[in-house]
Amino acid sequence: MANTSTLIKTAAENNGAQFPALLPQILQYISILKNWANTNFYCFKCGLRKGSLLYSYYMTSQNIITLISSIILLGIPPVDPQLWILFSNTGLAEFDNLLNELKAEGLKLGNKILKHAHTVFAENLTAQPVHTYCKILYNPIFSTLVNICMKESAKLEERLEENATSDFIARCLGFVKHLLKNNAFYAVFGQTKNIFTVDIVMMLVKATEKEVKSVTADPSNFVNLAIDVCTRQSSKVPKTEAIGLLEALCTNIDGSLSFTIILCTELIRYGLSGDTEPTGSYMVVSQFVTTSVFIAKTPKELLVETALLVLADLSYTTHQRKDVTALVENIMTDYVDALFENASQLVKCRVALVMKCYGRTLYEKRVDLFERMIKFLFNGVALEKEQKALAMQCADALKTLTEFDVFRARLKPYITQLSIEMCKMVEVVDVPAFYELLTRTIDHYHELVEGQLLNMLNALAGRVNKEYQAMRLEGKNTNMTINQCWNVIRAICEQDAFFPKYLEDIETAMLPLFEYMLKPKEIDFDDDIVQVITTLIEHRQGISENMGRLFGCLVNFFDKYEKMFGSMFQTMNAYIYYGKDTFLPAKERMEYVIKICLESLFSTKSIIEMNNSEGALLIQILLQTLETEVMTPYIPIIIENLLKRLNTKPSANYLTRQIYNAILCAVCNNAEVTVAKIEELKCTEPVFLGIFQTASNYKVTYEIKVLAIGLSTLLLQPHLPSYLEASRVAILSTIVETLTNQTARDAKALIRADKRVVAIEGDSDSDDYSKDDYEDGEVYFVATVCRFASDSEDDGLPREPEDDVKMTIRMLKGRIKGIDEYEFFGRVIKSLNASNPEATKKMALALPEFQQGQLKDLLQSKRITVKNREEDNNVARKILKVRKK
Repeated sequence: MANTSTLIKTAAENNGAQFPALLPQILQYISILKNWANTNFYCFKCGLRKGSLLYSYYMTSQNIITLISSIILLGIPPVDPQLWILFSNTGLAEFDNLLNELKAEGLKLGNKILKHAHTVFAENLTAQPVHTYCKILYNPIFSTLVNICMKESAKLEERLEENATSDFIARCLGFVKHLLKNNAFYAVFGQTKNIFTVDIVMMLVKATEKEVKSVTADPSNFVNLAIDVCTRQSSKVPKTEAIGLLEALCTNIDGSLSFTIILCTELIRYGLSGDTEPTGSYMVVSQFVTTSVFIAKTPKELLVETALLVLADLSYTTHQRKDVTALVENIMTDYVDALFENASQLVKCRVALVMKCYGRTLYEKRVDLFERMIKFLFNGVALEKEQKALAMQCADALKTLTEFDVFRARLKPYITQLSIEMCKMVEVVDVPAFYELLTRTIDHYHELVEGQLLNMLNALAGRVNKEYQAMRLEGKNTNMTINQCWNVIRAICEQDAFFPKYLEDIETAMLPLFEYMLKPKEIDFDDDIVQVITTLIEHRQGISENMGRLFGCLVNFFDKYEKMFGSMFQTMNAYIYYGKDTFLPAKERMEYVIKICLESLFSTKSIIEMNNSEGALLIQILLQTLETEVMTPYIPIIIENLLKRLNTKPSANYLTRQIYNAILCAVCNNAEVTVAKIEELKCTEPVFLGIFQTASNYKVTYEIKVLAIGLSTLLLQPHLPSYLEASRVAILSTIVETLTNQTARDAKALIRADKRVVAIEGDSDSDDYSKDDYEDGEVYFVATVCRFASDSEDDGLPREPEDDVKMTIRMLKGRIKGIDEYEFFGRVIKSLNASNPEATKKMALALPEFQQGQLKDLLQSKRITVKNREEDNNVARKILKVRKK
């Protein structure tokens, strides 16, 4: 570090005469330091768990803080130390860019440590090394921001386009934002808050020339940036960091919020007025006419858009400051014509953003203005081409507002008419947020949109056809609007309130789209089609004539995905489950289903064993669902193929289990035929020994049901092959062990569920949350919730195939799912005891003593529903009978 600093000073002597000769060595040193800063940043992130040695080292090391400070201060020192400018601007582009990148990396690391120091050392921050870091850097960073935003404001937009410079500015703003949590600096900020607000924040929040052009050239990027500014500020660019700094000022420094709100409302008034300059009637703005670069040099349109954007962001304060809402409503009332009708698209986009942030309660006493606001937003959604940005901003505003009960209640009287307009909009609008709004409208106002339901479906089907034809002509493979239309179609089909009343109409309306299943290889929305088919079958709880015809098209889907079921798995499950009585037993259909299940079992597609297990699962459903007389002719071929696949020795334990489960389901359907076929193939011992040995891996309730019911059914058979006859005690022992373990797991799961609820509820009233808690893409969870994160099935880690199997099993529809395995086992033991009490007693006494006690408990157990604060849980419980005295 010292070598680099000395080398730069030497190079700068004599007007930089030695710079060219020393530059390669300087750049090498700077690169080394940059790598050091970057490496230490990620080391710190790895040590974030409080209490770790690595974390403690970074939080308390004076050496680390000194090095970071030296990196940020690195450069050619000024004559006057009070005018130290951290931004390198020598004119040597290679040197300046690399040095500014290094400083940004140093600030990134320092800011991360500073952020955590406020939490860890809240009571004695001034005694920590990081406080020295704050004192050393505040003045240079303040001077740097003033220089960039005020003294050299003419170059600001150019510098914001340079990645190295832009990142450096963002990190400087981040430093100030975090420093505002340090109450030792409140007095300093009390003196500089107005400069930060007016000439640093406003200058950086103001739309640049490039951003103004993006309103028409790149509307999606323009709208997404505006949304990010007012929400998570995750992009970490100067604009979002400046807004974050302003929020910190308004939160921590007395008077900042009132000053900012009044400043913004006056800027809007001035920007929309005919006044050539702000006079005394603008109490705040007039104070800065001669000193503020932002006010003096910014066009009126940009003054208005900047002020509106800031007001939108500060809406998070409205639950604490009703006077803020009043000021905003006054300005939006006084200038409603100018803002809603006469403003530029840029300003209207900011108006829509303000509507999004304040619209829940805006114009509560002015129905006429509320109606104008709704008209402004809905009309905006239908805009096209050069006005696409406004369409996107209006759609996002409406989508967000309809998340809130209070706004939905206010919007309700208008929904019937608006649903008519939205049906028309489907024909032209391609804004994703509009289709999310449609979905939300169906969810929350289903009783009011019933009258337009079929028109909406027809419009959506027509739009899909239109977009598909255009996509084919353009040679494209995907289309976002088609995907959005299908999202709405699925929402309609999943809305229970529409069924059974509109079932026939909805099914008929969908027939033109179902025709695409004839050639699924030509579309990318075949998944949506089979999901809708599944949903409609479930609503009918049977197979209609139309759905019967579509069944023959599923082979095209199966062939497209090379013998994998994928989304068709649930569809086939529905055909089996709801078509068990009349539809599926037809010979050609049965043979087709068994054929594709076996083909899936032997598929050689990538991640084959996950896909193979789907074939085994559907075989289980067939054997559970269809009657014995229907399935008996097919059991031998099924068993033969299951054993053939088992003999290939699957590497995945979950596939082996599903094959065993399919064999056990065959036992449940027809034990005599199943066992005879296994014996014929000379596989009885390896198959059932494998089941006994695998039983300890059964942890999913459905699989345990199959195991317990299948083995219990085996015990009922009066005559078994010699190996199984000799294994009756082993069969009983396996059932007892499996059900006992399941009972213990149920109890633990119930306790964990209660703890999770307590943890979440215990934190629900916390006011400690702020947008600053999220940085660099990280999310920090409340410690009490983290404590139980290991129990969650969705922990944010990539899912393993085993997890996918569990998810598939949860969606299964099968007869065994509705059987209480404890009661079933109890009935089997009672039946055995009734028919041959001596043999049954002998078998029970052959168990180890501890299992004899477990057997006794299991015979008194059944599944019951236990309510807790989170959900209903179906768990095993021992049922005690009270003896009469």
